[in-house]
Amino acid sequence: MDKAGNVYVADREGATIRKLTPTGPNYVVSTIAGLFQTFGHVDGTNNDARFDNDSPSGCPVDGAGNVYVMDRGRRTIRKITPIGPIT
Repeated sequence: MDKAGNVYVADREGATIRKLTPTGPNYVVSTIAGLFQTFGHVDGTNNDARFDNDSPSGCPVDGAGNVYVMDRGRRTIRKITPIGPIT
């Protein structure tokens, strides 16, 4: 969770990182990294990033809003600096 109350979730089956933004009693979901069920290993921004199937997990956020993803398939930790939401 970041300072603004947004929650970050690793969608392991979809190979994406999702951002849940609180809006009243509900949340708006956006994808900040990866393209749904498009697998691979590519560093990039928004939907140019790729994760292996069942690979991304854990999404801690630092004070600057950077999201760190544990890439289990590659045994690495990847840093995501969001440049804006995609859908």
